[in-house]
Amino acid sequence: MRSAVARWSVFLVAAVIVAVLGVFLGGWVTDVRGVGAGVTAVTGTVSPLVLAGAFVVVATAAGVVVGRASNAAVGLFIVGWGIACLAMRTTGVSDLVFDGASFRAAFTSGIAIFGFALASSMAVFRMCGPLPDMPRRDEEGRDDSFRPETIARMAAASLVAIPIVWLVVRNDLRGQAIGGAAFAGAMVAFAMRIVGQGRQPVLIYSLPILAIVLVQLFGAVPAKPDDAFVAGSISPLARVMPLDLLGGIFMGVSVGLGLSRSSGQENEVAKA
Repeated sequence: MRSAVARWSVFLVAAVIVAVLGVFLGGWVTDVRGVGAGVTAVTGTVSPLVLAGAFVVVATAAGVVVGRASNAAVGLFIVGWGIACLAMRTTGVSDLVFDGASFRAAFTSGIAIFGFALASSMAVFRMCGPLPDMPRRDEEGRDDSFRPETIARMAAASLVAIPIVWLVVRNDLRGQAIGGAAFAGAMVAFAMRIVGQGRQPVLIYSLPILAIVLVQLFGAVPAKPDDAFVAGSISPLARVMPLDLLGGIFMGVSVGLGLSRSSGQENEVAKA
């Protein structure tokens, strides 16, 4: 599985499988207008949040296969790609407005999405091993991904996602919401390289989601959604749904980790 052809073959097959499955499952939950409902309350027979959780499990399994062929970051990109494909078929900010759904309920479900993201990243790193260009361990040689200092550093880097999403997401299109989250994830990965000091990025995939969800809950819920939507005054942060965050952040962090790796680190990995 170490040849480039084998790695790319596994990656492409997994990407196609999770994309097709994500698009297909998007039709299982619909709102009153027939739009895929994301993680909000719907009229469908399947709970959107349960469906999202089940799909995260499937996408994570695909990510583990890819990660064992390449590395954990590539595996988590596959997870994000699958979730993004599902998100493109589900509720966006305009659908929440037209359905009269609760923004607070949608953002609250983001807490569960954060939990899914954390569990997925932990599982992939556990099954695929640490990234080879981040050899940091504690004084006893153990992984220090969940030490208080590491959590603080990762949380600090995650805050970069908030202003990036606010600056990038300028309209109500789903593609821009996912793209804004992906760009934010990439910038978070660059920040993590600076403040993380070689620590494994297990938490950096989920903490940006939590940071944005908390800002959404306590500062971005529109008082009068209909009026705000018509006036175009809905906060950019309120235009990004929980599934957009999970898919975009996962893809963006993985890309950012790859782009921010120095040539010296690449040579060391190649020799390993």
